[in-house]
Amino acid sequence: MSIDYCDPRFDSELVNIRPLPWLPWVGDKYEASGVKLIILGESCYDSKNERIPDFTRKCIGEWFGLSLSPKSKMHRNLERVILGDNPHADEDKKTLWRTVCYHNLVLRFMSSNKERPVWNDYVEGWKVFFDLAGILNPTHCLFAGTDWEKLNSFKEVASSRKAEINGVLRSDKISGAYGTKLDVKSDKYSFCLVFMMHPSSRNFSWRKWSPFIHQFIPNPLDGLAP
Repeated sequence: MSIDYCDPRFDSELVNIRPLPWLPWVGDKYEASGVKLIILGESCYDSKNERIPDFTRKCIGEWFGLSLSPKSKMHRNLERVILGDNPHADEDKKTLWRTVCYHNLVLRFMSSNKERPVWNDYVEGWKVFFDLAGILNPTHCLFAGTDWEKLNSFKEVASSRKAEINGVLRSDKISGAYGTKLDVKSDKYSFCLVFMMHPSSRNFSWRKWSPFIHQFIPNPLDGLAP
């Protein structure tokens, strides 16, 4: 199914990744930007839409991202933390979603917002992420989450994929959590990965997190070819 502003050019390769229940959102301007950013959410709870093959793409293209729905705290805070402190027009926010890739790490629906992923969910998710990175060739990745399971499971899978991790930097405490930056490199990909507090968390402050993020991830809109 075609969704406006979603680039289908990678689909012939993406469909071969197993297990990948929902194709990632890839904005139609992703390839045109010098800052190829993958935003990684953690998990989904909307089980009534579990069988929709374009679930992630509808989340960004129709329900929460490009629609600028005020009900989605996560997506609105992602816009703020990436675009920065200055006020931004709605058109800039929409252009942001057209310029990034979005994917959820956990490959199954949680039964409710009280259920938490287990270690194997993260490991299997990172395996798929590395397959995605081999196709989408990101320069930067931003993960919505900071706890040790996410970071350590990433390191475990990176080691199995023979990817080197360098330039590890941990932030001071921000809104009650610690951010982490890693540089990841192998013969297939090279990107900067930043872990930040989940944008829908009660104590999340985009004004406090944005300076940390901007140390390592440039504004993707600035990277667009004229």
